[in-house]
Amino acid sequence: MNALNWLVAANALLWLGLGAYVAWMARAQRHLEQRVLRQEQANLEHAHD
Repeated sequence: MNALNWLVAANALLWLGLGAYVAWMARAQRHLEQRVLRQEQANLEHAHD
């Protein structure tokens, strides 16, 4: 492989890795949002007791 092929392959891997990282971060964000929502609901339930 010549230098241009290596560059294209490295660029593709970089974007795949970045996309995977962003997807992982989005999943973690959804998990945290659900956790905060459950905590807020529990706090509201205890506030009315």
